[in-house]
Amino acid sequence: MLTHELTEEELELEVLDFSDIDLWVQLADEGLPFADGGEVRARWIGGPGRELPAGSVSGLHGPPGWLADHQPGDIVGLRLRDGRLHLEAVDPSVIKGLDKQAAEEVVGVLVDVAQSLAQNALRDYLEDEDDFPGAPLASLVAEVRRSSPGAFRLPLPPLAAMLQALGLEVWRGYVGVPGAPWQGEPAGLDERNRSGLRAWAMSLAMHRTTGDMPEPAELAAVARSLSEDVALESASARIADEPEREPVTAAMLEAVTGVTRGVPLFLLARAAEGSGDLGAMESWLRQAAAADPDLGIALADLAELCALRGDAQQAWQLYQRARTDFRVRGFAVLARFARPPAGDVSRNRPCPCGSGRKDKMCHGRELRHPLSKRAPWVYTKAVTYATRTRQVDVLADFAEILAGEDANRPAVDRAMDDPLAIDLALFEGELMADFVLECAALLPADELVLARSWLDSERRLLEVVSTDPGVRVSCRDLLTDEEIEFLDVTMSRSLERLDLIYGRPLPDGEGALRMMDDARLVPRMMRAHLLHLLTSEPSGEEIVEFFAPRSRLPELRTTEGEAMVVCSARYDVADLDGVWTTLAADLEETAEGMLAEVADVPGHGSVIRGTISRKGDRLVVEANSIERLRRLQQPLLEADPEARLVDESSVPMEDLLADRAKKEARDEDDDDGGEPGPVGAAGGPTGRIGATEP
Repeated sequence: MLTHELTEEELELEVLDFSDIDLWVQLADEGLPFADGGEVRARWIGGPGRELPAGSVSGLHGPPGWLADHQPGDIVGLRLRDGRLHLEAVDPSVIKGLDKQAAEEVVGVLVDVAQSLAQNALRDYLEDEDDFPGAPLASLVAEVRRSSPGAFRLPLPPLAAMLQALGLEVWRGYVGVPGAPWQGEPAGLDERNRSGLRAWAMSLAMHRTTGDMPEPAELAAVARSLSEDVALESASARIADEPEREPVTAAMLEAVTGVTRGVPLFLLARAAEGSGDLGAMESWLRQAAAADPDLGIALADLAELCALRGDAQQAWQLYQRARTDFRVRGFAVLARFARPPAGDVSRNRPCPCGSGRKDKMCHGRELRHPLSKRAPWVYTKAVTYATRTRQVDVLADFAEILAGEDANRPAVDRAMDDPLAIDLALFEGELMADFVLECAALLPADELVLARSWLDSERRLLEVVSTDPGVRVSCRDLLTDEEIEFLDVTMSRSLERLDLIYGRPLPDGEGALRMMDDARLVPRMMRAHLLHLLTSEPSGEEIVEFFAPRSRLPELRTTEGEAMVVCSARYDVADLDGVWTTLAADLEETAEGMLAEVADVPGHGSVIRGTISRKGDRLVVEANSIERLRRLQQPLLEADPEARLVDESSVPMEDLLADRAKKEARDEDDDDGGEPGPVGAAGGPTGRIGATEP
């Protein structure tokens, strides 16, 4: 018998999460007869009948009403008898009242088998003999039954909870040693960093399973090999939530000197973050930055904490010290707040308080931009929170669905930057609520109130009624028939009457609504399909599945191996001629009003990576990959740190080609007089991403 504690969501969906009962899920792939009639079947993420409990990758679905006699919190037992799966209630007192000697024998076998399988799995993974660092739970159950045939005749506690209580980790149907590298190793590691990361994983596994501590010289060598940001980021994901539970990191700190101390100090900061202690996190980070002033990853984390407090100027300076590139989320938004707003006194005049200091160094520093202007920044802070290591799995689950059934890893990575996946992770995945709870002590009071006001907001399917170009969009909610308007400079100029947009209008703190997440433009032919879905109160997973492509073209790449993406960004700058002159010193003028970044690529000769052109009173950056766009944005923002991002677009080349193919197919259907059927993608990305207006 395998037991499982029921949740409210499982009862609502009539689907049991696989974590405790994976053996039965595996056996039910083709269906198993159910003792009370009908059959139970496995349900897999990405497969037909996708709906699963949050965070599940598979589950067990039975006939209608098969869980009707149970309540949330009930423990049920599932056993296979006479070829049929039996489901029965288990009294918790029966579990507690098990014969002590018999229970200890079973638990002893379970511990020995689980630790052995988990350690062997990690060793095989680190020696490139296997591609995953854990052992399947189904294999664990089978091995325990071989070692002790009567083990699961007793109604033991649920398997996943029991393994976690015994000090092991359970992740998506696998058991592993604590700190197992479930997400794999990051790309771009050199051999030194790769070896160091694997030595770190083995050090943690050894201590957590046997209690043995690596020698100081070994820990010092590991610390030296983790000095690169990409390796240190991955290493930080493998430590326990509380520093006091992770003596290996403390022992490493004792074993090193000089700038190398920055490594364990940073790891302790990330452990403090994991336990929700942002105060301790900041203290460790400041010590890490003092030990190694060039430890970019620590400086960037400090910058994020400063941004949470609303100190954009300090955050900007720390990002610059960290040599942060422009792929950091929200960097362009942050730049708009790096200087306080103008007050009643000139910034260089003496402060009226009589301190004798300039106003900009005294009370002028306390001035804040209006809350309505900071609202996009508050949203960006929440997005940054959602993409940090502790929370990123929630976002990854939505991104995997949005990327499509045939997606590869780069496609999933791109989907993690999609505003729809991010929005659903924040609100349907409840990361916004976690952000409000965990960051309450750091956020300015008015920003905290604003973020709380967003928690009950909903995405809406809106039909454009009219626009006031450069100001607002008036719409009708197609579900409620409510008329609303939201402020948006860019969309108000590009949308037309009867256009359909799907987005989440959020209050800006001063009585207006704004689109923070870049509403998705929905082709009118999909109106009926999307309305039908929304009237059924779909889950976040069902929504993101609706917009996922059913199949993808082969990924196209540039001559330098980057994913080919048609992207651009438009900026308003105060001194157009001055900024242009500065840029022209480093870029080549390939045509009148156009500067280009030209590079020699082995085997391809001179290649234009991207251009900056003058379009009226604006500068437009264009490139065919995200990486190239970011490289060209950097000199522009260095020439004018106060340049205002008007909008930014990013559309993968294969999506454009797929859209063209779909359009041609629809045209052929229309010529034949046929009715277009439902399609999976709402035209792909809209081309209006990240446009956050002041």
